Amino acid sequence: MLDTQEILKTLNRPVAVFGSGVSGRSVGRLLNHLGVSAEYFDQLGSMGASRSFEDFHATRHELVIYSPGFSQGHPWLQKARQHGLICLGEMDFASIFWKGRIVAITGTNGKTSLTKFLTEALRLNGQDAFAVGNIGMPLSQLIPDLNSDKAIALCEVSSFQSESMNHFVPDTLLWTNMSADHLDRHDSMEGYFKAKYRLVERLCSPRLIVGSSVSETSEKLGYSLPNHTIILDEKDSSNLGNIEDTLFSKWPQRENYNLARNFWEISGFNTNVLEQAARRFSLPRHRLQRVAEWNGISFWNDSKATNFGATLAALKRFGHKVHWIGGGHSKGGEIGPFANEILPYLEGAYLIGETSTSLQNLLSDSGTFVESYAGLQNALLAAYMRADSPSVILFSPGFSSFDQFSNYEDRGNKFINAVTELRQQNSLLSA
Repeated sequence: MLDTQEILKTLNRPVAVFGSGVSGRSVGRLLNHLGVSAEYFDQLGSMGASRSFEDFHATRHELVIYSPGFSQGHPWLQKARQHGLICLGEMDFASIFWKGRIVAITGTNGKTSLTKFLTEALRLNGQDAFAVGNIGMPLSQLIPDLNSDKAIALCEVSSFQSESMNHFVPDTLLWTNMSADHLDRHDSMEGYFKAKYRLVERLCSPRLIVGSSVSETSEKLGYSLPNHTIILDEKDSSNLGNIEDTLFSKWPQRENYNLARNFWEISGFNTNVLEQAARRFSLPRHRLQRVAEWNGISFWNDSKATNFGATLAALKRFGHKVHWIGGGHSKGGEIGPFANEILPYLEGAYLIGETSTSLQNLLSDSGTFVESYAGLQNALLAAYMRADSPSVILFSPGFSSFDQFSNYEDRGNKFINAVTELRQQNSLLSA
């Protein structure tokens, strides 16, 4: 690993920035703040970026900073390394210049909600806290204006970001849970776990809190968590304080509150403030979001559920069978075990996307209603026509959105729009 001084020496020449989206432009702003010029490379050619990275480009640079979407095997990164260039991810690079504390938050599911909640709670407690990373705002965006040794950066860290980290040093690590995801990028469950475990190796203190599934996966794969690790039972709701009137009273958000509570206690903060924050907190859009109810049928948008674990957690939340709309683009992982796990929670399965045929074949002999549909609106209409009062219609895909939608936000918005149109049509028919 190169030390910081060697990285700083590379800033004497223009820096190559791979990706010209939010992450890349934030890096450019940080570089400008440091008095360093940047050259952008993006296959889409957006914002005037070069569409390719050639040998002659490599000779102009000593440092490459890349966005999380670039895998370690990307041809541009391979070419840069062949030419001896140093290659760092955006968060890894930005952390070199951050003066404050870093709380890293990772896991298969729940990390965005936990990051947002702890940020709000810390602000209520009087701290300068900022939610950054995979949550939407890059760490590099903070540094030009908000860099302070008294500030706390709560960094939501995906496996795409953590897999190659060499300079990022968190003071605290919260690891929510562990289940199969992103196997199309990491090739195996061990590759996915190893990418996240890199954060354990980078931790500079004994402040490590993990869910029990993390400990179980670690043991299964032959990895060791430090002796000082606080391992939480993800189903234990004792000693959580007064949260009965909050969204944290039910699974799966109870798991997040357990992590937050333990972080709060080892930090020596007043738990009354955390409970006050819990009463104020609302989930971000597309995360088990109740969007409508009429005729005794409630409609829930959980488009953020892009993996098996998230959908299973959503199904368990209701305590009874639901009409489930799911399917999408596979990110790897075995669909068979997933189908078996969700079956007991299904009143009906209304399937869309690339995985709809596979899911239908796996569920068709169960005695549960199962059908595939060409689009989301058709699936929603079918679920509504079969639902009796009271019923839940849950859109929790369990797969990526990129087969039919731009991203999970686009997918969730289209579901909300479809529910709105269905309600309007129902009102007209009832008038």
